[in-house]
Amino acid sequence: MIRPVVGALLLMLAGFAVVACTSSDLCPPTDQKAEWSSQCFAGSGADRHVKRAYLRLLKPNASGHTTIIIGNPHELVAVDRRGMVVIPNIIHTGDFDFPDARDGIGRFAVTTRDEQGRTAVKCGYFDSRGFNVVIPPSYDECQPFDGGQATVCNDCATYCTEPECQNSRLIGGKGYAIDRNNKIVRKLAQPPLEQACSGSPPEKVVKVTPTRSYFQCAQSASSPFGGKP
Repeated sequence: MIRPVVGALLLMLAGFAVVACTSSDLCPPTDQKAEWSSQCFAGSGADRHVKRAYLRLLKPNASGHTTIIIGNPHELVAVDRRGMVVIPNIIHTGDFDFPDARDGIGRFAVTTRDEQGRTAVKCGYFDSRGFNVVIPPSYDECQPFDGGQATVCNDCATYCTEPECQNSRLIGGKGYAIDRNNKIVRKLAQPPLEQACSGSPPEKVVKVTPTRSYFQCAQSASSPFGGKP
């Protein structure tokens, strides 16, 4: 009668070891800079928090925050000592974004839902040192801060002006240059896509990422470098 009990106990311990190993793989200590699984979090959207079992794996910085890369879908978030997500979907696509954001202001985005159930992605800005929201997510497109100002717009879209997507333009809608207090410094004239090439439509438009497209203007006969957006 003892052997079945011992066998069952060994199976239980083996199962626990597998779960523990898997949990460690899913939620490694943050100082390892490895991806976390979304299973390490509870809640949804911006109202998420690290599950209590994994709080000990957080290694906060001097301001009491930890950045975590979540895989599938890929997302960078900042959490406080309690494990609460304070900045979701941090944008980190190049030299001007977090963690090297100019003026110490990074960009982030949230998905909103209206009363009709329609979703939209809105962007805003945060202090990349203290992880405080400085401009709420209320714009359709946000470009990095530079020299104390940033370009934003609504009812618009960002189009790359080269296949590598290292440069881009805001097309359509209403554009503004704002300061870090979200004050409008000046309004910007942004042409619709059909007038993006000095009043003419692009020669071609190609989707380069799920959220970004590249447009190319027709080659100018007077320029050896071709058309310029």
